[in-house]
Amino acid sequence: MGNGIQIGSDDDGGSGTSSYNSRLTVTLNAGTYFVSAGTFGDGDFGDFRLDVSVS
Repeated sequence: MGNGIQIGSDDDGGSGTSSYNSRLTVTLNAGTYFVSAGTFGDGDFGDFRLDVSVS
């Protein structure tokens, strides 16, 4: 995807009953970022949620 640099990734990093969910927490400098989210297998589907906080 473009010529950007991957900042991070996570597969199944949740905990408890969410152990198949991914979680990635990063602190970034001001700028423009692109987020890509997908499922493990072709044809899989589900909801995605992105939480962002600015301070």
